[in-house]
Amino acid sequence: MRTSLMVLCLLLPCAAVAQEKRYPFEPIPPQQSGRSTIQPIEKSTKPVTSDLEDVFNSLNTQLGTVEQLSGQLKGLSTSTPENMQTQIAGAAKVLGDLVDKLAEGGELSNQLAAVRSAAQVHRKRIDEVPKEGMTEQDRTSLMATWDKIITDADRLATKITDSRERVLNSLKGLRMRQAAMGEYILAGRFQAALNSIRDWASELDSAISRLKANINMNRPGS
Repeated sequence: MRTSLMVLCLLLPCAAVAQEKRYPFEPIPPQQSGRSTIQPIEKSTKPVTSDLEDVFNSLNTQLGTVEQLSGQLKGLSTSTPENMQTQIAGAAKVLGDLVDKLAEGGELSNQLAAVRSAAQVHRKRIDEVPKEGMTEQDRTSLMATWDKIITDADRLATKITDSRERVLNSLKGLRMRQAAMGEYILAGRFQAALNSIRDWASELDSAISRLKANINMNRPGS
């Protein structure tokens, strides 16, 4: 019995060592503060301002397509009634597609909404940086920058709406001219039909030129 106790006493320290090796001591992690410091941004991150510029440039490109269209129709001269009707139908499709792109929930509006949402997220992130994480001077400057981007996005959204209304009105006018063109051709007055389409194209060209001038006068970032 005495011998068994002695053996047990010798084995207990060994068991403790083995247990310690199996479950090593883990230090308690330091307590985190209530507000996290600012998260670093990767160097390769694309600036939000460039996304806003992309939407702006896309709008100008789309309107440029309409300008080319009006130029082609103004240049109609020696054309057959069938060819003219084909070109007018093609023009109507181009304008209709653009109306869809400029609509609320369309391609450009969705891109712009994503830009505005990103700007709001970054603004909130800067606002939540603790005092020890950033100087108030830098915070104020960055907050003003994000506010400006949001304002520019809202202004561009208005321009997209205005552009859609202008293009939609032009499309309605073209369809009215199409109806008259058919009547002119039926009556044997092909030149009158041609003149009607040219007049419409000139009106469209002037309207789009004014629209583009207004849009570029309030360029994002200016």
